[in-house]
Amino acid sequence: MVFDAAKRGLVLWFEQLIPSLLPFLIFSNLLLSLTETRRSFLPKTSPGSVITQRLFGLSPLGLYVLFMGHFCGYPAGAKITSDLYSKNRLSRKEADFLLAIANQSSPAFIGTYLTSYILGQKSRIIPVFFIFYGSTIITAVVLRFLPFQSREETCRLVCAEAKPSLMQILDYSITDAFSAMVRVGGYVILFSIFSTFSMQLFSGTGNIRFLLSASLEITNGLSLIKSAPFSAHSKWILAMACTAFGGFSAMAQIKGMLIGTPLSIKPYIIGKCIYTIVVVLMSELFFLSFPF
Repeated sequence: MVFDAAKRGLVLWFEQLIPSLLPFLIFSNLLLSLTETRRSFLPKTSPGSVITQRLFGLSPLGLYVLFMGHFCGYPAGAKITSDLYSKNRLSRKEADFLLAIANQSSPAFIGTYLTSYILGQKSRIIPVFFIFYGSTIITAVVLRFLPFQSREETCRLVCAEAKPSLMQILDYSITDAFSAMVRVGGYVILFSIFSTFSMQLFSGTGNIRFLLSASLEITNGLSLIKSAPFSAHSKWILAMACTAFGGFSAMAQIKGMLIGTPLSIKPYIIGKCIYTIVVVLMSELFFLSFPF
């Protein structure tokens, strides 16, 4: 049982996470390293930066983190946030805010795996995207009006270093990205085992065990929800909720990306709880309006 669970986690990491995440981490490392002498590589007067500054209170670099966190999926947002904060290119307040909103499932996962495979609702892919990404905007607005204050900090000094060569930057970008992927792979395998154990340990709890398993690791957990004896309505709500929450595996990955910094996992947990509630409410409203 342990061997099969570990194998499923390894296959998931190798076949899905590495191809979808590793190239973007390398690219992001390159881009950020090449622009390290500048606080931002995006024009401060661009339409995108003006909108996000007024709506979310994000800098151009924060906009980049928000985009990568959604486009690449877990835990790219936390990884880039941690790197930029460590290099004094993000404030503590903005880093905490990004941890709360910039770590979500990727469009490929939502569109292909969740909507087409798990839900079997390929024709509803646009409403599903609208629910998830619309919920991000609502969550960000809610967080801006909450007493979501970060601890004040003194100015952090960054020691001047000799400018690295292009090959040094390339080497760092690759090794750092692989290091992050190895950590992600370890968490995926570990929580795949936990998910399998939970199905056996809580076998007497009926259908609750499917929800427990999905809350640990969403990819294998969603597959169990698909095969569970739930109604179409229940499968829809549970699948959307579990995808929004991300699972404890994703939470562990986020925490792992913050090691070595004073950044806390607390903003992520607060933001994720609000985000999940918004997704569930929007999903329920959609189902009541367009049942299937």
